Amino acid sequence: MTLALLALALSSALPSVDDGWPETVSSPASQDAAVVVGIEKYAFVSHVPFAARDAYAFWSFLVFDRGVPVERVSLLKEDPAKEEIEEAVRKRAAQVGPGGTLWFYFAGHGAPDPSGQDGLLVGVDAKETPESVAARSVTRGWLVRQLNASRARHVVVVLDACFSGRGRAGGEIARGLRPLLPLVALAGLTRGVILTGAASDQMSGPFDRARHGLFTYFLLGGLRGWGQKDSGGVTLEAAYQYARTAMEVVLSSGGREQTPGIEGPAAAKELALVRGLGEKGPPLPSLVAEAGEAPPPAEAVAAPPPNLIDGRFRPQLITGHVIRGWLGVGIQRLTPDLATLLGVGGTKGALVAEVMRGGPAARAGFKSGDVVVSLNGTPVNSPSELTRGVAIVGPGSKIAVGIVRNGKLQTLSVRVGERPDDGMPPPPLAVAAPSPNLIDGRYTLPSERVVYDTQTGLTWQRAIAPEKLNWSDAKSYCNALRLAGGGWRLPSKDELFSLVQVKSLGRTIDTVAFPDTPPDWFWTSSPLAGYSSYAWNVYFGDGYVDYLDVSVTNRVRCVR
Repeated sequence: MTLALLALALSSALPSVDDGWPETVSSPASQDAAVVVGIEKYAFVSHVPFAARDAYAFWSFLVFDRGVPVERVSLLKEDPAKEEIEEAVRKRAAQVGPGGTLWFYFAGHGAPDPSGQDGLLVGVDAKETPESVAARSVTRGWLVRQLNASRARHVVVVLDACFSGRGRAGGEIARGLRPLLPLVALAGLTRGVILTGAASDQMSGPFDRARHGLFTYFLLGGLRGWGQKDSGGVTLEAAYQYARTAMEVVLSSGGREQTPGIEGPAAAKELALVRGLGEKGPPLPSLVAEAGEAPPPAEAVAAPPPNLIDGRFRPQLITGHVIRGWLGVGIQRLTPDLATLLGVGGTKGALVAEVMRGGPAARAGFKSGDVVVSLNGTPVNSPSELTRGVAIVGPGSKIAVGIVRNGKLQTLSVRVGERPDDGMPPPPLAVAAPSPNLIDGRYTLPSERVVYDTQTGLTWQRAIAPEKLNWSDAKSYCNALRLAGGGWRLPSKDELFSLVQVKSLGRTIDTVAFPDTPPDWFWTSSPLAGYSSYAWNVYFGDGYVDYLDVSVTNRVRCVR
């Protein structure tokens, strides 16, 4: 069965805005530049559901449909503070060409400043006081000045954040913030179109079923052509009008009010900035009231999600936590170039970048370069669908995984393992002094501060860098490290991935050899081929491998 035929099976599912954007070839927007921000996990105030997914989806639209050069797009979805956002804006505002469009997208908390005269884009480290929110946020006034000073012919600002001082879940960000006085959104912006997800006194909320912000989901759908009436390009005005109509229908049951807005010159609104895919959107009447409710409190036990494969596979609640299925692979999105190289028709599926030694996939015969296209006959359109689909399978169950290898479709039978749970505490360290051979004779301790791997011959820094660093600073930190005689460097992707362990519940690393290793992203020295602004990372919560913008800050462990 071809991938096109497999995709038909999902025709009744909610359409995705996360992937499937075709790469622009005919007229890429080579003069454009963009800053895309999605802050989901705030340090001190409530989280913003799906903000990171929103940002990545908007980044995908810009790069793959609009054709903005990836090296001109800053994607900040890993804990950006005020300074990082401001630096990215200054950098991209200086890069945009005189005929290009400068894009700014923000999903996260918005708030009024303490005076009530300006809006704030809240940074990740703002605390629950008006003074902290004001000090650790980007002001809309500052943003307007930077955008106005650029050479861009047009500026497009998309804010999926309200400025009422409430988050997507409805709670206050900080007590004592005054309501925002009525303003024209980003007043004073020249050459600009501004799209906002909600009025200043409303909550810009989530759409749980789509796992996106309500406004972002339908705006991206509009840009994909869900409301397209002819074969011409999609304008921002048309995409906005589709999003507004869809939101009115979805919220018509009265669960909440959320009214998006658009400001800017009529001529700029009517620019055909994207061509759209001409896709068919979801049947709107069937979605009434599905966007309404705020997520339950974190301590509440949520109902099991819908089965993604069949009725036998569902989350297992055991001893108070959820047991999830796990394959033991590092996966990534399938780009058009990779799809052509691997003989896959289209970009739907999940590319296996790494196969974990001794994991379920390795035992089943998976290889790097395989493309997963189905689970038990249900199509897999993206890496996230593969992760979710396997997660709900009970460990020990057998599933049939459809893959494309060397251009040919085949099926592998896999006995699913148990996924390490990021929420579980790591196994306790042994009380007794560690043996020189820590696990199966693999690791030895030449000293308390370094670890020698007898399998690879590599020597590792046992601790990690004391703070998160961007990619350039991570390399400098390792090169300057004078531990045990020096000679340290940032590990390559393959070297760092060799530390992935499938035996340690809650951490995919040996926690005796490497104590105090958080389930977090760690930098490698390997850049993304062809893109100088991205480098590979390994996530030591589940062994996932992905590339991230070199400007974000992640964990560091050095090797020699």
